[in-house]
Amino acid sequence: MILKFILLSIATLYLMTRKWNLYYAIPIKLWLISTYIVYVLSTFIVFNVFKDYYDLQPNIANIRLDLYTCFISSFFLFNSIFKKTNYSKINFPHLPNFQTFKWFTFIILILYILLGGIDARNLYGNEIDSSSNFYWIRGFFDILYITTFILAFRKTSYLSIIYILFVVLVMILGGHRAYIVMFALIIISAYSIKGNFKFKKSILPIIFITLSLYFITKNRFVESSLPMEYLLFERAYEPTIDRVIEYDEIYSRKFYFENFERIITIPIPAFLLPSKKNNDDKDEVLENYYGFQISEKSHWPLPGLVDSFRRFGYVGVVLFTFIMNYFLFFILKRIKNDSYKVLLYPFIIAFSFRLFSFSVLGTIAFFLYNLVKMYLILMLFQTIQLTLIKNNEKNSFNL
Repeated sequence: MILKFILLSIATLYLMTRKWNLYYAIPIKLWLISTYIVYVLSTFIVFNVFKDYYDLQPNIANIRLDLYTCFISSFFLFNSIFKKTNYSKINFPHLPNFQTFKWFTFIILILYILLGGIDARNLYGNEIDSSSNFYWIRGFFDILYITTFILAFRKTSYLSIIYILFVVLVMILGGHRAYIVMFALIIISAYSIKGNFKFKKSILPIIFITLSLYFITKNRFVESSLPMEYLLFERAYEPTIDRVIEYDEIYSRKFYFENFERIITIPIPAFLLPSKKNNDDKDEVLENYYGFQISEKSHWPLPGLVDSFRRFGYVGVVLFTFIMNYFLFFILKRIKNDSYKVLLYPFIIAFSFRLFSFSVLGTIAFFLYNLVKMYLILMLFQTIQLTLIKNNEKNSFNL
């Protein structure tokens, strides 16, 4: 196991240091490193440090590493096929006018707070539906990623500092650890593309983010008797993976295209089709087969690699990873409109480090629903912006 851990770490480091096109590489590398942490690094740490808290059997630990071996093999395969492909260039300096987003994003953030965003984890969990006002404001929350990217990419101003601090404060108060990381990645990516990213200048933000995550974790588990280092680590190791592997070891059952008929209804919003099933089948699957008792206010991921493994075996892991790589490549390369491409980019970055946690259906839902939703919202914003420009020109002409 130690030898396998070392070899997989070396292979990951090799892929991370390759000189890919920067625009394409950032989301891909975020997905790569987060998956490495969950399947390889956390497995090694649990087996050697936290074995008192997890009953990790050697066979399950080895299969976790094997799943990552299939994952990274697909990366090498994809890279060898598309290594000579020229990526479409993007003109980042010509970002859309921020005036279209400025006040609207502040309104979204304020409404997010007033409608329960800070207490959303406890108030709503996964119970939220179209009858709640919070449902609608959360649907526009992703616009905040775009605003953060534009502010970080452009020259720093008091507005950008106030906005970013405001967003981070709301995420801290709401206990949203993932959102803090997502916004941090957007800011760092914007600086990297602009060429202003310096590691020395990032030490203070990194310390701030680390302390924020520590503060959130400490307050969430205030009565826990478990050590803080374990509680900080608990989301880096997904125990659902072990349950799925153990079930496969015992029953040798494959689920193939279970629930795949939901692909038809995924692009349809829930308020238009209230009877539709969940876009992501993880909760019911974990309850039906793997012994989890999941309340409507909790979240248990069924990571994509192990989900594709339970469906199609190791071959499914390779194919799932290859298809995911191609979809990201396709989206980032084929969108011809630079405005849309630039503005979809921070949205993709925000979720790249969380792609490991999406089930197979959850991944399909991400591409068929969320990206389409963002694309339509951006078209609306561009239409509003063009209308305002024409009206200003018309008024100037009349004067």
